[in-house]
Amino acid sequence: MPLHTMTQARPVWRPPATSDWTVERLTGPNRLIVRDRRGVLATLTENARTVTYRNRTRTFLEQKEAFTDEFRRTWNNGFGSSPGGGNWTTANGADSDYSVALVSDEGRARIRLSSIDSSRYATILDTLKTVDARAQVTTSATPVGDFSSIALLFAYEHTGEGVQNHNRAKLTFNTDGTVFAQLTRRTNGVEYPLTSAVQIATGYTAGQRFWIRATTDGAGHHAMYAWRSGTTEPASPTCSATDTFNTIGRVGFRAIVGDTWTGGTSTFADIYSLSVVATWPAPPVVTHDTWGRLLPAPFDGTWSRRTRNLLRRWTVDTSPDILSYAMAYVSGALVVLNAAGTKWYTGAAGYGPLDEFGKRIEGADAFDYDGTDVTWPGDDPDDPAEPAELHCLDCSGLVRRVFGFHLGMPLVRNDPTTFDGLSIPRRTADIGPRGPGQIITQAVGTKPTLGLELPCDVIFHDADQSDPEEGTIDHDGIIIGTDATGVIRFISSRKTINGPTFSDLGGRSAVNGTGTYPNRLRIIRRF
Repeated sequence: MPLHTMTQARPVWRPPATSDWTVERLTGPNRLIVRDRRGVLATLTENARTVTYRNRTRTFLEQKEAFTDEFRRTWNNGFGSSPGGGNWTTANGADSDYSVALVSDEGRARIRLSSIDSSRYATILDTLKTVDARAQVTTSATPVGDFSSIALLFAYEHTGEGVQNHNRAKLTFNTDGTVFAQLTRRTNGVEYPLTSAVQIATGYTAGQRFWIRATTDGAGHHAMYAWRSGTTEPASPTCSATDTFNTIGRVGFRAIVGDTWTGGTSTFADIYSLSVVATWPAPPVVTHDTWGRLLPAPFDGTWSRRTRNLLRRWTVDTSPDILSYAMAYVSGALVVLNAAGTKWYTGAAGYGPLDEFGKRIEGADAFDYDGTDVTWPGDDPDDPAEPAELHCLDCSGLVRRVFGFHLGMPLVRNDPTTFDGLSIPRRTADIGPRGPGQIITQAVGTKPTLGLELPCDVIFHDADQSDPEEGTIDHDGIIIGTDATGVIRFISSRKTINGPTFSDLGGRSAVNGTGTYPNRLRIIRRF
């Protein structure tokens, strides 16, 4: 089974001897803890089918997903959220200086240069290490009186004092129609040239588009490629430099007109697309030896020979388990087809299609992912697959795909008469309070007490703070485990990153500590 899950090989692996197993019963909730000479071997929980147990050590990791923002949305007072990239933020000028709109069925981000010699910045809230970014840009006015400039930024750091440190892959449009490319860096508020300016075009007029491509390896080796749209991208960099002052940070844009500009205050820097392939400087990594599988029925508290033998087999079974299937849908996950070769069995999932405002639409369920029409029990039976949701999973869709489609737990839709404590309802708001298994901890209006949670547990949040009704459960995910810094990480499908993630893009994927998700945690349930 693919992906992002690495098993550390051992020369010999044999089932543990059951002769040294001991069984301890705990309450609150009722649990049976199986121990051996190395410590806790397994945890079984009454009324739950999920069993966590020790097997080979695995490492789970996730890297930055490549994304393209074509700005095909309508947004005022900013750029909104980039599909899969993160949220845009701006600096300098008024909020109204930044907007996104569809123009002749083409997306365009626009920065209004309302003041001379005053920079405007728009950047994506995600710190990156290696970067290969490209953007198509132009200006709405031919330079009059002074230059105009648009730069593709990388290694951008927004300090407490404002815009200070970053690198610029800069195009300068001059009053004589020439266009120059140059790499520069801004450090502690001062711009320094990293290369000489290189002329790439003449005869520039308003609306002529140019491509900028910027690359960096995160260690100070930077390159810029610049060319007029409709011509061939240069095979070698237009300019390149080695400089280690600014090496990691955000990507984005900076635009400005010179201090003797006479072209008016309705001049715009226009951006028609941004594509980014990048890595995070510290990608999330979780390493442990805990695995999770489902019993045929909820555990009734009986320690039987059948249960013991099943557990003994599991401790040497390295076929996909709960965590393997959860990771089978993150960025970069390999596509695995079903036996007939007609549908995706696993593979990197999106969250859902975009609405007119560039927001991801929820609704992609376990079987929308592979395009299967479903008839559910109860009074809400018909659920045809939506073509726009193919290979997508919303947050509860991911949970249902893992536990239902892959592991066979019964799924139902929205009819409350089918919520029997054994099946997984469609909506997160129903799964949290009325789903299968056993609630491990919960609280109302505050985060619950932690300490009994385990990998494979399903967690539920009241994450939408715009909802005036406290206690509305609207987000769920699956605990992956604890990283090297002590953060208990969970995987969930999220709009900001466009799919399943246990990274911190758009919010810390943490059960403990501070932040939106830790603070808005309300229920932990063991299926």
